[in-house]
Amino acid sequence: MSLLVHVSYLSRIIATAAVLGASLLAMVPQAAAAGSVNGKTIVVDPGHGGKDPGAVDNGVQEKSITLAVGRQLAGVLQAQGARVVMTRDSDVSLAPSGTVDADLQARVNLAQQSHASAFVSIHGNEAADPNANGATTFYGPVCGFYSGVKLSPADVSRSYSLAQKVQAAIVSRTHERDNGAQSAAFWVLGNPGVPAILVETAFLSNKSDAAKLVDPGHQHLLVDAIADGLNGFFNSGDAGGAPAPKDGLAGCAGTSPKDDRSQALAERWVQTVVPAPLLSGPDDKAKIFSTLAPFTHLKVLGQNGDFLNVLNPSTNGPGYVEAKNVGPSGPPPAPAAFEPFWVQSFRATQLWSGPSDGVSFGPLPVWSYVQVLAPSATSRFYVRVAATGNVAYVDRADVGPSGAPTATPASAEAAAAGAPAARPSTVVVAAGDTLLALAGKVGVSVADLTAANQLSSDGTIRVGQKLLIPSDKAAPTSSTTAGSTASPSVATTVTIAPGDTLSGIAARSGVTVSELTAVNHLSLDGLLKVGQKLALPTAGSPAVARPATAPNPTSITVGAGDTLSALAARVGVSIETLVALNHLAAPDAIQAGQTLKLG
Repeated sequence: MSLLVHVSYLSRIIATAAVLGASLLAMVPQAAAAGSVNGKTIVVDPGHGGKDPGAVDNGVQEKSITLAVGRQLAGVLQAQGARVVMTRDSDVSLAPSGTVDADLQARVNLAQQSHASAFVSIHGNEAADPNANGATTFYGPVCGFYSGVKLSPADVSRSYSLAQKVQAAIVSRTHERDNGAQSAAFWVLGNPGVPAILVETAFLSNKSDAAKLVDPGHQHLLVDAIADGLNGFFNSGDAGGAPAPKDGLAGCAGTSPKDDRSQALAERWVQTVVPAPLLSGPDDKAKIFSTLAPFTHLKVLGQNGDFLNVLNPSTNGPGYVEAKNVGPSGPPPAPAAFEPFWVQSFRATQLWSGPSDGVSFGPLPVWSYVQVLAPSATSRFYVRVAATGNVAYVDRADVGPSGAPTATPASAEAAAAGAPAARPSTVVVAAGDTLLALAGKVGVSVADLTAANQLSSDGTIRVGQKLLIPSDKAAPTSSTTAGSTASPSVATTVTIAPGDTLSGIAARSGVTVSELTAVNHLSLDGLLKVGQKLALPTAGSPAVARPATAPNPTSITVGAGDTLSALAARVGVSIETLVALNHLAAPDAIQAGQTLKLG
């Protein structure tokens, strides 16, 4: 090989090395070059803090992430010659006794007072869609800030340039999804004269993003990227002014600015004014957890645009509601004092010493009155037994709604002495009751009972309903004093309607079941047909009582429309006896065609 060849070959090597060297130098970040952050005052703002955790998703609090990244960023910038001012260097609120507005304005004031060359606020994003991901860097528009500040086109241009450079560096370093540099009227971006950006590093609501944000290695990538962007900004000359983006200079009329006030520092309550969907995120397309009834109290945790982040104290369930669906409110009133109420055992039940297991004190007879003394979250009520005054627990499944016991010891003594017992003013509908049977029981007509309680014409009543007994409308009674005879005043007939029972007709007409049975030659089972006409006994009717020697029936067949209370009145036994003899699960557990034992 000749010397000329060696020289030529060496020249090519040197030229190649020069090209490679230039390429390698181009790949090295120019963090410490002249005109970069060296000598600049940078305000680093870790978002939220103290009472305000910011977003909380996937077990990560935004305020913790922003503080960790902010501290690292301050260290890197100081190493590059910058003067760094931290808005917070610990878990504190900047305005602990003030409002969110005061807290945010304190961050802006610090940037102004520090004569900052740039303001960088660190945040973590969230969205209703758990798949939303990536990084976004925001800059402030001309106007639309809640603080009322307006920025000049030059202010917007500088912040836009800084946002672009930081966003590009983050995407380059972390390979996160690029959501771009966007305009938003976040309060802390209202910094006249100071290039200001807000970096949404990633989405805490995205499981993968959240895992990255707690990783120290990923945090270091973010810190280096933000520092790269700041250095690139000061090296570019854009700090002195750059073309303003159109969306940042758009007019403010009709705008609905975004805001970073995601957590209220002072306690704030609202109430729903209409049925309001409880949403999974600050978006009307988010998942609906439930629909809240009007006047539901909600504690406000924060605000995101037109949506409030709230906590429902009755369920401890968080979510979002649209601000238009709620109005200002105080905290909910204290729970009303518990009012004891009465129930009756409709089957034999045990008295227990505890709300779950416990020791049994023995059986409580059927139809015993017990008073519930306290709220219950278990399968048992804590009660006082009316007959003994003792307290214990009973199974809730064995008791039903009732009024207070109608016979007090004093009234019982008066009845034994022959004094007429006072008629109760109300009656509570029990399982198995019908309007006809109740009218007969309390001695008034169905028409008067219906009118007094404004009932529908079909006689519909419900278990637990309290009915007023009209005091001046007692139905004629067929019971007589010694030596008198039963003498209903008018002889007439009655036509059987759907739902009629023999006992109900007897009570309504002021005669006894046995009189109706005898006059109309009815069978002992009392079966009736709709449309059938029955004669009502009169004062001149022949004796209607059945012979004393007539055998007592041992069973009865349930007819269509019959109830246990009506059957008990018809055959002259108590409801309790029928339930016990026939082992019924409940008073209304009978059906047409069923045969019931009477003894």
